[in-house]
Amino acid sequence: MAELQDTDKFLVNRSGNSFQLQKDNLMAELRDDDLMLVNRAGVSYKATGAEIKDSLKPDEEAPDINAVALTEIANGYRYTDKEFPYTVDMAADGNPPPTYAVKAKLSGTTFDFAVESDTITKAEGGGKNVYTTDTIASVESTNWSQYVQSPSENPERAFNGDLTNYCSAGRAGTSEAANVTLTVDFTSAPGGEITVANRMEIYLNNVDDPFTTELSVNGGGFTTLSGDGWHDLIGNAGSIQSFAVRAAYTGNGSNCPRLCGVRLDGQLLINGQTTLTFPTSNNFDKFEVGDVVGSDPSDTVTFTSLTTGTQYGTAWAIQNAFDGDIGTSASPATGTSMKLTIPGQGIPCSSTFTYYQRLSATKNCTIIINETEVYNCADKADGTTVTLPVPKSGFLTSLEWNRVDAGASVDMGQIKCDGVELLDSVGTGSPVSITAIDAAGPTITTNGGS
Repeated sequence: MAELQDTDKFLVNRSGNSFQLQKDNLMAELRDDDLMLVNRAGVSYKATGAEIKDSLKPDEEAPDINAVALTEIANGYRYTDKEFPYTVDMAADGNPPPTYAVKAKLSGTTFDFAVESDTITKAEGGGKNVYTTDTIASVESTNWSQYVQSPSENPERAFNGDLTNYCSAGRAGTSEAANVTLTVDFTSAPGGEITVANRMEIYLNNVDDPFTTELSVNGGGFTTLSGDGWHDLIGNAGSIQSFAVRAAYTGNGSNCPRLCGVRLDGQLLINGQTTLTFPTSNNFDKFEVGDVVGSDPSDTVTFTSLTTGTQYGTAWAIQNAFDGDIGTSASPATGTSMKLTIPGQGIPCSSTFTYYQRLSATKNCTIIINETEVYNCADKADGTTVTLPVPKSGFLTSLEWNRVDAGASVDMGQIKCDGVELLDSVGTGSPVSITAIDAAGPTITTNGGS
């Protein structure tokens, strides 16, 4: 029998019309209900297209695998993303062609997890990984409640992280509370304002009882608030210098709105938080929020330990200059001085340099900066922040202050270099928790210490 060629033609009848189809198009274009003429042994037969196509299909053939070659790529973890490429050598491809894949099988024995070993006393090659950042460039430890202005009651409660506590305007619970304004002023903070990246909010309760609560931001006009909860000071990037909340009565009343918390870019402002600024974000990726960290206790140093001098009395101890409380101060005995000496290069101090004069008059008193730069205090009012000339070198290496007599003394309540307060809580080695990480800063915020 001669083999059919792709160009051979077949006579096809479709709906009473006859036409020709080439063999290479027959399977694709022949319809099941088409009719074709078949001659067998001199006798003509009629066959449908479906019958013709079934008779022309090649016979099915089982595939025959000759060999499989399995290899391993040396990467990834064996039971998760290890790659095992394979090739299949077929003795017969089969008809229709087969599909195939490798099915993994894990062989092993079960393990009784209730079985316990003896107490482990040593692990060969064990140890710990110590990740260290760059040396801290500056430290800012914030007492947020100091920015709450009088009259006020319990200002520290607005910044203790507990939204069930509150700070209110003074005289709450009396008829004098009507129209009293609670003001929070950040103009004495470093930079004179709070920089906002996305949003700054305050949490208030007692907003609608039984008065109208009004809010003013950055000295602007008062707007009416409604409902307890979070209220925006600013809902985008910008800055906040101050805000004020008041209860507006048409008559007298004994209640007022309560400030329970302040949130900056999603982070509650809490007293004792410390922001550490670094030269780079080196090793920041090794830490995450919630980690407990600390400085090396062997590196512990406090400003009190670096200061010499005899105190005027027990209430005027050296550590008072570095305790973060401007209600206490360090003052030397009559006719003497106290001196802070900072080892090495000193502390960066190139833009602003201030101290807080707590109580005494300063007539004829002096402050000596870096051994040779003498500042005459003249008559500085008590309870004020005094601006000093920044060190010519841009670094503070020593600071000396004196007492002339019983009524004239430098009462050192606080020292700030470039807006950063010198605190004994810095570098004590005490563990603290990380509350925020900003690699772009680059800064790390903790719940205290450093």
